[in-house]
Amino acid sequence: MNWNTITCMTRAHSSMSLRLRDPTPLDFCQIFSSYGDISTYDDEDYDIFVGFQYETFQRIEPWILYALSHEVQVLRLEGALWTTNLALVSSHLKRIEVISLRFDGYLDFSSCPVLDVLELSSCIICGNILSQSLRHLIIDYGIFINDIRCRISAPNLVSLKLHQDSGLAPLLDSMPSLVTAYVGESNEYIQKNGEDSFSVVLEGLSSAMNLELITPFYQYSIFEMDLKWCPMFSKLKTLLLNGWCLAHNFTGMVYFLQHSPILETLQLDFQKHEEYYSIETYESCNSREQSYNSKDQPLLSKHLKVVKIICGKKVAVIVQRILKILYTHGVPSEQIDIQYECCSSASI
Repeated sequence: MNWNTITCMTRAHSSMSLRLRDPTPLDFCQIFSSYGDISTYDDEDYDIFVGFQYETFQRIEPWILYALSHEVQVLRLEGALWTTNLALVSSHLKRIEVISLRFDGYLDFSSCPVLDVLELSSCIICGNILSQSLRHLIIDYGIFINDIRCRISAPNLVSLKLHQDSGLAPLLDSMPSLVTAYVGESNEYIQKNGEDSFSVVLEGLSSAMNLELITPFYQYSIFEMDLKWCPMFSKLKTLLLNGWCLAHNFTGMVYFLQHSPILETLQLDFQKHEEYYSIETYESCNSREQSYNSKDQPLLSKHLKVVKIICGKKVAVIVQRILKILYTHGVPSEQIDIQYECCSSASI
């Protein structure tokens, strides 16, 4: 397919050149600006830089409006952290890709009824993300604010990638059509006071068929905090967890074994975050035997076919405890595969 495209750069083009272009509808438009790049300012000039952020968007906005008026289907915006209250109105826009922008207001795409894909990379997000049509949402290295928990309301999402760099984890509304989701918590665990009355993340993900839940924290995580709301993962078939599921006597791992009735594949990846494993886990694993009665903790994942454990040799004691739990729940040894770092995998 031959795409009708334009690329706009603030230092190379002017709005006049756009007015001279023929009115053919656009398939793709890329707008890039290095104007106001923070690297060009000293610390004492920060206030000037902030002013340039807003001025940059004023320069860019006519080009965005031009693209929308010419029925653009794919819009890519790339800046140097210029600030915008982006409000788009289009019945043709299908995909938006944004790099290094700060959004001070809501990202409300209710006026883009055919928007299918939204990709935000290295963006600062200070408001809610709202869309009825959106099916694919990618937030890579997302920076969320710390004082208010943002909300993501996209009920028709099929796939979600939420790789959070910092700030409060966003509140996820129900996503009943969700098939695949990856949620990576930020490197700073933050819990707001008074948030004991609702699930932040897990309830919204409970319809997923394929799920990855990753956090650098061992003792604390938004995932473990959400378990008390007891979401049932009735469609979940494949699940990947890292070290957070070991905390407090393997609460996370056991929870998913009990609340995922058709789970087929469970992967436990402890290789990348061994430094976060508390001495408490080793002590509990080496202390007196703890009871895991299958009648008290029934395994609902009767469809479980594969349990893959990826780890370093430092956590061998933990692996033995995991095996004991799995055996107690009726998982046969031939379904368990352990891979120590770069070594080849071997069945138990």
